[in-house]
Amino acid sequence: ERPTSPPSSASPTSPRQVTQDDINAKLQLAENRRKTLEAERVASVGERLGRLEEAARKRHDCNDEFVKATAAALEQKLDAVTTNREAHLDGLRAKVAEHLNTVQVVRKSVEEQTEKLRGEIFSKMSNAQENRDDHLRAIMAKLQAHEASIQRVRESHDVAMKELSERIAAKQHIADENRKAEILKKLDALRQHERRAETVRANKERLVKSGLNSPDDLSNSNSSG
Repeated sequence: ERPTSPPSSASPTSPRQVTQDDINAKLQLAENRRKTLEAERVASVGERLGRLEEAARKRHDCNDEFVKATAAALEQKLDAVTTNREAHLDGLRAKVAEHLNTVQVVRKSVEEQTEKLRGEIFSKMSNAQENRDDHLRAIMAKLQAHEASIQRVRESHDVAMKELSERIAAKQHIADENRKAEILKKLDALRQHERRAETVRANKERLVKSGLNSPDDLSNSNSSG
């Protein structure tokens, strides 16, 4: 009689099956991480908007003081001379017109940058699901405050330039060629000052845009992991 073979050993334990609860837990972790990144991004945008508004306020104060000082110096010069009125005023009007044109270009640039920033904010907020309206209202309030600050700077500058032009026109009967070089020098300094202020503003907005782009890279790397 053939011997019976010994009973085979128990088969190894099969791998644990992934359950729906496991999947839900991983999805919840991913969602929490996404929400955290979104909140950090919104906070970063708000902080940068605050810095832009503060920079705009400082530019306004600096420009206002510079325009007032220039106006005072011009009035002092205008009171001191009486001849060659028309030749001087033609050159002065051309310089003022050139400066106002430069201001208009700066305005357009600020408006374009603000609109671009608005679009970036909407784009960044488009994927948020919970509390999206609260985040959006908060960031839009900051954007509106920033736009209002720019409008105040613009209006104040317009008033200052208008008053300066009116003072020049009111005293044109005492203008002459001897003060032309000095006045043109002051207007050129004002234009250079405006250009420096615009350069500072452009640099700050480039920093804001670079800050807005960087969180996307972080979000993409996390989602791929």
